[in-house]
Amino acid sequence: RWQFGQPIGVNQALKHMAADTYLTLENCRIAVEYAAAAMDLARAAPDDSEVREDAEKAVKVMLCFVPRAAREIAETAVHFHGGIGLTWEYPLNRHLRRIVRLGMGLGSVDDHRSSLVDQIFSDQDATQHSSRNPHALQSDRT
Repeated sequence: RWQFGQPIGVNQALKHMAADTYLTLENCRIAVEYAAAAMDLARAAPDDSEVREDAEKAVKVMLCFVPRAAREIAETAVHFHGGIGLTWEYPLNRHLRRIVRLGMGLGSVDDHRSSLVDQIFSDQDATQHSSRNPHALQSDRT
C-alpha cells in the first residue's frame, strides 16, 4: 500500500508493527507444529501416559495462544490496509471473520488457560508427592 506518495513500509513504526506481527505468526506456527507433533507421538504410543499428558499440554498451550494471536494478526493486517481491509470485496474481511468464528468454535481462551494451569499444578503435586522420601530429607539436614 502507498500513502502520501511513498510505500507505507518506509514508516519505522509500521516496520516495527510488521516485524512484531511476523514474530507472532512464527510463534503461532511453532505452537501448532509442536502440538501436532506431540499428538502424533501420543497416537504412536497410546499406552504411554506421560507422552499423552505432554501432548495434552502442548494442545492446551496452542489453544491458549493461537486463536488470540491469529485475531491480532488479522486486525493488524486490517490496520495496514486501511479502510479497504474491512470492505466486503477485499479478502481480508473474510479472513478476519473466519478467524473470529474459528476462535469462538475452539472454546474460550480463559477456559483453556484454566485447564492448562490445573494440569500443570496437578503434575507438580504428583511429582512432589512421589519424590518425597523422609529418609532423604533427614540426610539432607545432617
